[in-house]
Amino acid sequence: MSFAVVFPTEPVMPTEVFYYNEAAAVAIERTYIPRYFEEELRGQKLLAVLPKNEEGMEMTGKAGFDGEGELLMVMLAVSTVTVSTGQRQTVAVTMSDVGYALSSYAAWSPFGEAETVTSQYNGVEYTLYRCSYDEGATTALEANMNVGECRFVFSLETATEEFSQAKEAFEQVLVAFSKYTDGMPDLSAVTPEEIPDSMDEKISLSEAQAVPVFGEYFLNDVPEGYREENIRRYKDKWNDYLSGLWYKGYSDISWKVQFYTEEDASRMTKVPETERYDLALYSIPRAESVPMELHSVVDNPIFAIEDLTLDAVWKRAYKVEDESDEWRMRFSVKYGDILVEVSTEGVTPEWLYEELVAKK
Repeated sequence: MSFAVVFPTEPVMPTEVFYYNEAAAVAIERTYIPRYFEEELRGQKLLAVLPKNEEGMEMTGKAGFDGEGELLMVMLAVSTVTVSTGQRQTVAVTMSDVGYALSSYAAWSPFGEAETVTSQYNGVEYTLYRCSYDEGATTALEANMNVGECRFVFSLETATEEFSQAKEAFEQVLVAFSKYTDGMPDLSAVTPEEIPDSMDEKISLSEAQAVPVFGEYFLNDVPEGYREENIRRYKDKWNDYLSGLWYKGYSDISWKVQFYTEEDASRMTKVPETERYDLALYSIPRAESVPMELHSVVDNPIFAIEDLTLDAVWKRAYKVEDESDEWRMRFSVKYGDILVEVSTEGVTPEWLYEELVAKK
């Protein structure tokens, strides 16, 4: 079901009619991009991708690149003051010429068929969506358009009770971005200031054990029967780790070495704090039995290697009925500024404990 909105006739507002269709919000996660990094856009690089600026609009942005420094997308935050209320709203704008400007929402019809709703202004055709969720308390607006080889996605989320002023701001931004001059936007002008040090390499067990800093905390000997699936040395702007994965039938061992960060501090656990890690205290499904404030730590507690005991490892071990009769364990161990995260199935707590304490 769709409905028409007639625009006011102020100079900064179009006189055409835009249509919004009722749609359910279906989130689409951004596709994983190896070694992806971002930089703030300033000066001429920002101006190169902006349309003719409208009075009262403020635009900031950043660019996303792959590990080789190739531009993947430009992301803008466009802040505008609505004419009718004087309130400020911010519309997110994503642009790309390589197909990464993906829609955040998928149009959906209660009749099972997606409805395409379009409108035109200043020679630009928009496809528009209106989604509501949180039992109708939240509304999201989205529009897609193309300018030459550049694809745009506009999105704005608002409380439904503020829909009218949000829609007005959204429409003002759509009008502004229909006013590019010839040759704009110029995505070729957006280049990185610096390509961060990065790597993504598949290596052997012996090579992993020789990696500086991380190698001495890596798995020493793979248990009999487990085959190597992948050993990886990875680094980008946000991540820096050495990981390995091995399988035996439906059992597996995952071993990851990285630096300990301040974000990990909330999961630090002392052995006497059994409520933070003893799985026998919580029934399956643990999402229902574990208190909300303990979810993250019970899922993956961190022990200082000096405090780790075999009894604590046993308290992390459990079996799942009607599946393989194997012990399963998951937790992390801190060695100074190094963090080792392990997840295993098919090995005993004694084996895992010995492997971990051998690296003290």
